[in-house]
Amino acid sequence: MAFVTSSSYIYINGFGGLSGQTYSYYFALNALDMIPGPALYMHLTRRIDRKSIIIAGFAVILLPATLFSSCVRSPSANLTLEQQEDTGSAASLMSFIGIFTGSMEIVIISLNWGDTILALGAAMDMIAELPCEALWRLLSRKTFIKQIQETMGSAIHT
Repeated sequence: MAFVTSSSYIYINGFGGLSGQTYSYYFALNALDMIPGPALYMHLTRRIDRKSIIIAGFAVILLPATLFSSCVRSPSANLTLEQQEDTGSAASLMSFIGIFTGSMEIVIISLNWGDTILALGAAMDMIAELPCEALWRLLSRKTFIKQIQETMGSAIHT
């Protein structure tokens, strides 16, 4: 959400004055980059277990950020929903948290930072990527988390 809020300023003012039309092409390309993420995940699960995909996705998320965040979203949501019997409530809570944190990112990135590009990078690292990766590493092996035994391409409940 912070990227969506600040990207027009960054591309138009920060990168040498792109026109609004040229910016819209960059933004559309970024949006199109979300499409292959779930397909990439399905392809990767034929050879790599889900946990490794999530860890690798977090490790390289800032390179092709949109592609990998889209790739990580599907297995992360699936693993989270596997923990609950009331998946409707869990899905609603996940949606709320995403929208709420995205709203907080909008507020933060809208402050007068002086260097919006640096502020966006810091926000992506400190508010989104690093805490999510840390929580994933901390919680994924806890005993209260339902472990899902995997074979490549499918998950088996244990």
